Amino acid sequence: MANRFLLPLAVLVLICGCLAAPVRAQAQRGRSVYDMRAERLGPLRLGMAARDAARNLPCRPVVGRERLEGATGEYVQEWRLPDCGLTIKMSGPRRSGPKTVAAVTATAPCRLVTSRGVGVGADEAAVAAAYGRFKDEDGLSAPGRTFLVGSIYGGLVFSLAEGRVTRLFLGAGAE
Repeated sequence: MANRFLLPLAVLVLICGCLAAPVRAQAQRGRSVYDMRAERLGPLRLGMAARDAARNLPCRPVVGRERLEGATGEYVQEWRLPDCGLTIKMSGPRRSGPKTVAAVTATAPCRLVTSRGVGVGADEAAVAAAYGRFKDEDGLSAPGRTFLVGSIYGGLVFSLAEGRVTRLFLGAGAE
């Protein structure tokens, strides 16, 4: 009987150890780990129910067709708000079922800001001041072009041009 539980327990311990390795490595390099659950863009946050997001949007969305996303197995829908400079990816486990915010992309003329007060048009120094200690040096970050907080598997990506934020992405850029 005990053997029946040992293998699943060993697998769980192995998985937890693998998931914790990037966090330990980042901490060993002296960088802080950013808690993405606390991040927002204006009123929008990852995991927020679609109905709650819709109530808080500054513009009316154009809702795209639902499709199955092979990488995640989720049913996704794109909400475009061109007048507000927003695109929101909604995701859920069932076709026509409830969805939650899976990603948010902001471009001009978006005026929404992150939980640390950075938005489209902010200068690179403001991004560094707000998020510098959480910057992912090993991944996508490239001085003057991209500033990544967290990771591409769940983070905040600031795209830069001429020293200013031109695009802001909150979510998973890779599965």
